Amino acid sequence: MTKKARLNPEFPSLGSDWKPRNLQRSDSELSLHQRAYATTVKGQVEELLARYGKIDLLWFDGKPPIADGDKCITIERIRELQPGIVINPCLHGRGDFVTHMRRLTTNAVATGWTDFCNMSFL
Repeated sequence: MTKKARLNPEFPSLGSDWKPRNLQRSDSELSLHQRAYATTVKGQVEELLARYGKIDLLWFDGKPPIADGDKCITIERIRELQPGIVINPCLHGRGDFVTHMRRLTTNAVATGWTDFCNMSFL
C-alpha cells in the first residue's frame, strides 16, 4: 500500500523525556544527564535518517527539556542526511510550516502550510 501511494513510514519515538517528579539532581549530575540526553537524541535521529531510506516527514514533539535542546541536531544536519525532508517547527522554533499546538495564536503568521494540533487529555 505505501509503495503504491509512495508514502514512507513515520517513526514517532525519540529519546525519553520523562523523569520521576521527586528526582533531585545536583548541577553537575544534571549537566551530565543533559549531555547524554542530547547525544541520544542526535544518535537516534541520525540513525533514522541515514539507515532507513527516504524519510518524507520528521515530526518533533517539542523541544527536549534541556538547555539548547534545539542544538541536539541541527536543521542543516537533518537536511544533509535527507534532502527534501519536511520538518515541523517544534524542535528548532522554525520549520517548513507553522504548527499551532493546542491553541491558535494571532502572532504566528503562516506564509505557507500550517497545522493545528489539538490534543485532548481526559
